[in-house]
Amino acid sequence: MLTRQERENAEAEFEAELASEHERRLDAIKRRRERRGERRSSHDEDRRHVELYELREAVRERFYKENGYKRYVDSTGREVWLSPQEYEQRSRRRRSRRRSAPLDAPLATRTRTAMLYGGLALLALVLGFALAR
Repeated sequence: MLTRQERENAEAEFEAELASEHERRLDAIKRRRERRGERRSSHDEDRRHVELYELREAVRERFYKENGYKRYVDSTGREVWLSPQEYEQRSRRRRSRRRSAPLDAPLATRTRTAMLYGGLALLALVLGFALAR
């Protein structure tokens, strides 16, 4: 059986524990609210950046079209806006590269392929005889 003094001490200790737990819970709620507010502000900031990017791209496209620029896709697949002179120069270069292929390219390719297969067959024969010994 507990004495009156022990009971009062235990009661005060339990109350102190409950008060500290209550403070921890309040702090946790406060931190959650702050994080939620930060997430909202970061989402708002992200949306703002996206809108600014879209606006910048729209203004860029309008400016280039007004000044006669043309959209060009380079060899790496990137879109580039070029002035009419640059566009013509690149187009001319691209057309000249296409015409530079020799007319007998398929025959040369077939010959090269046949020689490669013949060499592989000869190598297989040599290795077969070497392993048979």
